[in-house]
Amino acid sequence: IDENGTGWLTFGGGNAADGGVVHTNVPKVARLGADMLSFDSEFVSIDAPYFLEASELNYIDGTYYYTYCNDWQNRSKWDRKDIPEPPTCSMAYMTTKTPLDADSWEYKGAYFYNSGQNANGESGMRWGNNHTHFCEFQGTNYIVHHTLLLEELTGGTAGYRSIMVDYLPMNAADGEIPITAATRQGVSQIKLLDPYAEN
Repeated sequence: IDENGTGWLTFGGGNAADGGVVHTNVPKVARLGADMLSFDSEFVSIDAPYFLEASELNYIDGTYYYTYCNDWQNRSKWDRKDIPEPPTCSMAYMTTKTPLDADSWEYKGAYFYNSGQNANGESGMRWGNNHTHFCEFQGTNYIVHHTLLLEELTGGTAGYRSIMVDYLPMNAADGEIPITAATRQGVSQIKLLDPYAEN
C-alpha cells in the first residue's frame, strides 16, 4: 500500500511458455481496487531477468521496489554490459515510480545471495531458492528470508526451510541495495521481551 492508500499486487511464477530464460515477462503487477479485493488495472508484465518466483512489492520513500528470486539457469545468455549478471538463484530487485508503465521498471541487480553462497564463494550453508521481505524497525533495515540452517543443525535432509532475519544494508542517500548474504548468527536481540506486556 503506497502513501496514497493505493494497494498493489505482484504475482507470477515459473518459466515462460516460450522457453525464454532471460526476459520471460512472467511476473505481473496490478493496482487493487478500493476494496483491496478487486483489480483496478490491467495486469502489466515486468521484465525481470531470470525470474523464477517470490514476487514482492515494497514502497519506500516514493519508490516501488519489486523483488524476486531468480532461477538456477546458467548465465550464458546475459545481455547487459552495464550491470553484472545475478548470481545463481539469488534475490534481485527492480525499481520504478510508475508500476503500470512496463517500460519504467529499472533492473538494479542482485541484492541477496543464495544462502549457499556469499561474496567469497561457497558460504558453507545449504543452497535453496529464497523469498524475502524488507522491513524497517526503530531506524534499522532488516531482511526476512529463509535458509535450511535449522534443518542442517538438526540433522535433517528433506529440504525444509526456516525463517531468518539479517540486516539489510540499504543506502539511505540513493535507495540502492548493495549485495549481501545470509549469516548463521542473524541479527542481535534489541531488548528483552515481556510476553505479558504490549511490546
